[in-house]
Amino acid sequence: MRFPEIQKNFENYFRKIVPELVGLARENLKKLKKNIDANDKLNNLEIKNENIFQNPHGKYDRIIATTGVSPDMVSKIEDLAKKLLNDKGIIVCPYQRGPMIIMRKDQDLIRTQFTQKQYAFVPLIL
Repeated sequence: MRFPEIQKNFENYFRKIVPELVGLARENLKKLKKNIDANDKLNNLEIKNENIFQNPHGKYDRIIATTGVSPDMVSKIEDLAKKLLNDKGIIVCPYQRGPMIIMRKDQDLIRTQFTQKQYAFVPLIL
């Protein structure tokens, strides 16, 4: 199994809004490390309970949301992109039902695209 999304020479963060999911994610990561040959690619991974919508801080090159947003939440995602992305950064966020939203930051401008494929994700809970 390969882990192209986990970059060895970079910091990798997982932020969970629901505290119970932090413990579950940490346990799953331990099990994963025991059962596969991931070398040290999973060692620079930080799992933390944090709501970046309430306390946006830091700068990131890539943000990938794993829960779906409703159409009325897209402006919040765009605000996050403006605050948290480095120049040339990308945020990928799915709708609960529908396409993926891909926002790219170019200086202070946010460009939004949508995938052609449709998906279904659990809803984002704030």
